[in-house]
Amino acid sequence: MKKLIVLLVVLAGIWACNKDSDSSIPDTTSYLNVFVANPDASYDIVLDTTSLGNGLTLGEYTGYKSFTAKRYTLCVFATGDRTDTLIQGQISLRNNHYYSVYFEKNHNGVLQFLATEDKMGATNSRTVGYLRVVNLSDSYTTSGTAMILDFGIDGTEFFSNIGYQGASVFKEITPGAHSRDIRDADSTSRNTGDFNIEAGKSYSWVVYGNALVADSFKVVTFQHN
Repeated sequence: MKKLIVLLVVLAGIWACNKDSDSSIPDTTSYLNVFVANPDASYDIVLDTTSLGNGLTLGEYTGYKSFTAKRYTLCVFATGDRTDTLIQGQISLRNNHYYSVYFEKNHNGVLQFLATEDKMGATNSRTVGYLRVVNLSDSYTTSGTAMILDFGIDGTEFFSNIGYQGASVFKEITPGAHSRDIRDADSTSRNTGDFNIEAGKSYSWVVYGNALVADSFKVVTFQHN
């Protein structure tokens, strides 16, 4: 299989240093998490020569692993097969920053990465939690229009107009129990549920699958800290 090579563009910015210039980056610590949003099989995730996770399937993630801040190559393999790289990309990790990379497949069957910098809220807060959304649902209406999603909490729209591969900022949210309602541009409800927020904790809702198919459209909550 011909491997797919991409440059991971972190939504918060691009770092274009080459590996020969790694000495210009402080020898300090950065953190990386990889989330699998591809339903086809199970996968092994490798950063340069370090295994981040083995046998990961749809909706699973590695959790944050710490690395020296520099540029790396991220590779995805079918579980147990290191002879054929399914997809790989380069990512520059900065000192004391947190990142998530989402491994997915679009509606045309093309494997893709989406990289985000996880700028989380204060972990010592006793009054609020933090929430964002990451939309990996490459869905289309019957007319062929790409679906845009709105995310409501307790009856109020909280995140608006999040398209495919869109990631919102983290927003403050009151700790405790809440209700969720995800709607499309026509205000048709596509997913509902209840969730809980803890003070000082940061969360991402990761949505994937076909938003038009109830059994396909899923929401996974990733707790960052």
